[in-house]
Amino acid sequence: MGESSITTSKKRIDTIDVLRGFALAGILYAHMIIWYTGAGVPAEVYSKYDSTPDGIAMAIFGALVFGKFFSVFSFLFGLSFYLHFNRNQSKVGFVRVYSWRLFLLFLIGIAHHLLWRGDILAIYAVLGILLLFFRRLSPKLLLILSLLLIVNLPTHIYDLFQAEPLDAEVSLPMDEEADKYYALVKNADFLAVVKSNWNSWPAKIEYQLESGRLLMTFGYFLLGFYAGFTRLFTSIEKNLTKFRRWNITTEKAVLFLLFVGLLMYIFDFVTIPGIKVIPQLRWLASFLFSIYNACLTIFYITGITLLFRSSFFYNVLRPL
Repeated sequence: MGESSITTSKKRIDTIDVLRGFALAGILYAHMIIWYTGAGVPAEVYSKYDSTPDGIAMAIFGALVFGKFFSVFSFLFGLSFYLHFNRNQSKVGFVRVYSWRLFLLFLIGIAHHLLWRGDILAIYAVLGILLLFFRRLSPKLLLILSLLLIVNLPTHIYDLFQAEPLDAEVSLPMDEEADKYYALVKNADFLAVVKSNWNSWPAKIEYQLESGRLLMTFGYFLLGFYAGFTRLFTSIEKNLTKFRRWNITTEKAVLFLLFVGLLMYIFDFVTIPGIKVIPQLRWLASFLFSIYNACLTIFYITGITLLFRSSFFYNVLRPL
């Protein structure tokens, strides 16, 4: 719908802005369900309403929302990095200017973290610096590295060789901190919450590392950089065949993995609510879920891009 095949500093790419709005809307929804306080809450709060409809609602949330929108936003961060890099790489001082901007982002993230410990901007700023060292890689290597990271392969390989078996129950974010922090935000004064948030960095980094979220975030950075490198979004009309192919491929993968999950539920390998997986399948289920999340993220990105080309959905999506 009328987007130029060439990006200039004076012209934004509407599709990217729509994707960013879509990602932020999904992040808001996900945080209202899981991360409302910026941290995990006690399990009994999550499971206070555990009827069948509630279980179905949480299953839909887990299938379509949880872990799918930070990934879209991270992808767009990497894509935006490339657009800035490509536009300014011939100018002296690009690295200096870009590093300064990331430093400012880091400071904003620190201030945000003091108020709301779920902040991700400080982590984005650090990973953004690392992205500078990957900007000269070939598109093929960028794609391979990004795919390995977005499916969280290093974390799953590490978990596979752990001496202690994984717990059968799917734990909620930062379980150990949940009770203490929930009581704090309900009862303590503002300064006490700020102080606790400042002291929460170790738990935050531990979660990012143990869950693999840090690696996945950087993987989506690289995938976005790859999309920029191959001009997918600056020449969308020329790449519609690729968008359609990836959309169809990831759609089939998502439907297949949903079918596998349904079979696991039917045969009592998985129970909902309070998701539990039999120990023998815990690692496999976790790995398949990571692949599912990655496929659904790419399906969302390509799907929104394709829908935005039609007159009807252009008007529906434009407000984003």
